[in-house]
Amino acid sequence: MHKKILYGLMLVLSLGVAAYATIAYAAFPLGSLVHPDMKTNFENHRIAVYLHIFASSLALVIGPFQFSKRLRASRPQVHRLLGKFYLGLGVLLGGIAGLLMAAFAYGGLTSNLGFGILALLWLYTGARAYWAIRHGDIASHQQWMIRNFSLTLAAVTLRIYLPLSMVLGLPFELCYPIISWLCWVPNLIIAEWIFNRPLSV
Repeated sequence: MHKKILYGLMLVLSLGVAAYATIAYAAFPLGSLVHPDMKTNFENHRIAVYLHIFASSLALVIGPFQFSKRLRASRPQVHRLLGKFYLGLGVLLGGIAGLLMAAFAYGGLTSNLGFGILALLWLYTGARAYWAIRHGDIASHQQWMIRNFSLTLAAVTLRIYLPLSMVLGLPFELCYPIISWLCWVPNLIIAEWIFNRPLSV
């Protein structure tokens, strides 16, 4: 039962953040919903920002359904097709654009490295997942996809930590570089600890 609750929470949060990001960046002027200090950078790198937002939103929408055992069992062709969209459009394009965005991320070197390593690991885990399934290694494919989607969920945790830091009255310039790491490192650790731990005998 707890797995169903966690899956439902993941689904709601993923779809919610994807919907928010899509509407926010499609309906409002670029940079209008970010910190004023970030607005100029966003305006100067429009293509990278839009590509990252919409590709990552696609990954957030598709990702949860790829973990559905029912879908994999009853509609394997749909699972494979969605996987191609997830990796080929969501992760590949979103990761490359994310890497470009990391170069001008607000917060200096700490943010550059935090978001840059996130983008590289997102691309790497996606490539490993693709390589595994192309070679028929389903178990390895599943493990790499769990790692990959834990990094996709950085988009969700980022949007939890940022408002929380504001509610707590913490300085944005202090919190943002920390959140550039906090939004994904715990996700990956949890994925390794819970989902990829060896089965007990």
